[in-house]
Amino acid sequence: MSKENHRHWTKSSAIPAFTLSAPDHNEELVVMEGGDSGSLSFGPYRSSESYYPSSSGTVVIHGNSHLNFLKDINLNDQIIINDNMGSQYNYVVEGVGIIDLEEEQVEVVEETEELKLLTTWPFGLVDEQNSLRFMVTAKKDESDQN
Repeated sequence: MSKENHRHWTKSSAIPAFTLSAPDHNEELVVMEGGDSGSLSFGPYRSSESYYPSSSGTVVIHGNSHLNFLKDINLNDQIIINDNMGSQYNYVVEGVGIIDLEEEQVEVVEETEELKLLTTWPFGLVDEQNSLRFMVTAKKDESDQN
């Protein structure tokens, strides 16, 4: 992205909520909160219809091209979320797949300790007409929580 087209997140209604890291892939990203799909130009964002990592429910993060590292994700890879209060939440990848958002919704379940990461499919294709998403599902690793 050229410098002329780059906009800082302070120009949106979104605010930084937590960091998401994938140690096996040398990735660390700031996840935004309070925005909408337009916030994707600033970074990945937590879906307002999903839960927070500190809650007992599905956390859904949309990322488009910000989550392209998911193309190299493997089962049992670790995903870590650190919130602004200093808490850390560790997740282990349990599944990957492709969904069509026109045909099915991302399931958000109360009392389920899971994380769902979504990015465009095919990877890197950012097109408003494309409803295909690559989805990674990870379960919270309760044995390693801070």
